[in-house]
Amino acid sequence: MFSNKVKKELRDYLGWLQKKVNIIYFKDESELCSEATEFLKEISDLSDKIDLKIYNIKANKSRAERYEIDKVPAIIILDEDNKESGIKFYGAPIGYEINSFITCLLEVSGEKEALNFNLSQRIALIDHKVHLEVFVSLDCIYCSKTLISAQRLALENDNITADMIDVNAFPNLAAKNNVRSIPKLIINGEESFVGAKTESDILDEIERLLFALRR
Repeated sequence: MFSNKVKKELRDYLGWLQKKVNIIYFKDESELCSEATEFLKEISDLSDKIDLKIYNIKANKSRAERYEIDKVPAIIILDEDNKESGIKFYGAPIGYEINSFITCLLEVSGEKEALNFNLSQRIALIDHKVHLEVFVSLDCIYCSKTLISAQRLALENDNITADMIDVNAFPNLAAKNNVRSIPKLIINGEESFVGAKTESDILDEIERLLFALRR
């Protein structure tokens, strides 16, 4: 999948991994999953700090249910202690989304920039379950910004989870959620927003939604 030049570049980036990262991957026999499998195997071969476990969803239904997986390809990112990071990828994170995937691995390993104090305080105050779904296309240059922002929020607060959903891999899900422009962010299956978003932008919407719930 990757040329030797790209493998060297990826190996250099993954050299910044601070701690081990575990990846659990659920698949079936589809061509789409074959592509994701090849991608993940090549990535995991580039660093001894990445541990990849692959499961067929049909043969491992109970395990899939444990991680609330109902569609494939599904990629779950866990830390060195096998604690879920709150981040999942539905679809192969290739194209421009390789940026969000590599960033995710680095941040879960502990290699991340400190957030400013005000932002950290706002994130810490989120005390309700918040599920962020970021619908992306792998050829969208703006999507990874929103996805990386959503993922960082999930890493900072266990009440927040963030999913990447590739619209081309899951067209029916995209249609169900009326995804016509990307990136599209959906919060708790209800509120939706289109366009590139920072951590602060997403927090604004989460806080507004939770304020409305408390009224």
